[in-house]
Amino acid sequence: MKKQLIGLFLGAALVFSATTVQAQILEVFGEYPFTYKFDEGSSESASGYVLGVRSFAIPAGLGMESYRVKTTSGHMDVQMYNLFYASAFPLIQIALGIGVGKGSFDDTTGASYDNPALIQYYFNLGYPIMPLFGVFLGMHLVDGSAGSKVTGVPDLNVSGRMTSLGLRFGF
Repeated sequence: MKKQLIGLFLGAALVFSATTVQAQILEVFGEYPFTYKFDEGSSESASGYVLGVRSFAIPAGLGMESYRVKTTSGHMDVQMYNLFYASAFPLIQIALGIGVGKGSFDDTTGASYDNPALIQYYFNLGYPIMPLFGVFLGMHLVDGSAGSKVTGVPDLNVSGRMTSLGLRFGF
């Protein structure tokens, strides 16, 4: 009987020491987009925000983003809505997501082209500094083109890669 109690105690200690308890209920994050590199080669500055939230009960989350990209003739504003999957490993956090949205031009480009429909795939790689706080780097691959309003002028390719830096907080 004594050996069985010791075995039960050691087995319980092994199980409970290998299991982590999530005290967090909700995780929110914010990103700052700092560059947008168009597929045709020009790299431009970007500014705005990316916000997201997820519950620890399910690894999926929702996000939204709004940022402005400098173009050669003005600016393109981007608004997207995202769905992502986030997993946390002991030393690294990984998130994969997809988003849909639209772009709009606030300059002479808008007179010649329609507003582009956009889709994106993105990847975030993070490092948890403390249990409730972490930093991460994001790479968003955006795909879209703006149809020409002028006959004989080809569509405008607005596809590119947006890079961001962000913070995550757990509650």
